[in-house]
Amino acid sequence: GGSGSSGDGGSMSLISGSTTDSSSGAMTMQTPSGGSTGDSGAVSVTTGSASNGNSGTMTLSTGASTGSGTAGDMTLSIGDGVVGQGGSVSVTAGDVVDALSGGVGGDLTLEGGDSNASTGGSSSLSAGASSSADGGTLTLSGGSGATAGGAVSLSGGSGSSGDGGSMSLISGSTTDSSSGAMTMQTPSGGSTGDSGAVSVTTGSASNGN
Repeated sequence: GGSGSSGDGGSMSLISGSTTDSSSGAMTMQTPSGGSTGDSGAVSVTTGSASNGNSGTMTLSTGASTGSGTAGDMTLSIGDGVVGQGGSVSVTAGDVVDALSGGVGGDLTLEGGDSNASTGGSSSLSAGASSSADGGTLTLSGGSGATAGGAVSLSGGSGSSGDGGSMSLISGSTTDSSSGAMTMQTPSGGSTGDSGAVSVTTGSASNGN
């Protein structure tokens, strides 16, 4: 799009063809494969920065299905490595650089879809398996803080007419060696504080057990 001095810069739209009876046109953004000694071309999609206003928003979404069809899927996949390692995926919310601004770091939400007719969508977060070495590690941790550290909360979903969601913490099984250990522990307290408490309780019941 064209540049602007006192007004906005020109917009740019990439839109495939529409249709009234059949499928709309597909859109492909792709770089070709690299040659025998080179890399394949990179793809970069970024929004511009802003000195006083808000930086540009980026939205990746598939269309809704208003009839009997299924809403479009979205796939984010990284290439495999034949000899080297597979590509990494990094999803990071924005930092706040100015320590005196009082701003809050950006949130990151991964959530399955809601359903008004059947079961809500599931979410799965797992480390990779290995057929020849150890499986990948999965770490869930709250952020460090200058005052209090960030909390970690794992909870099952609430139910209205049915049961609430269950929660299971199970260490790994094995066929030949020892099963995985499980540790529930709070760290030691500081020079003037107490160590953290551990509490394991079940809920109360008004009519049941």
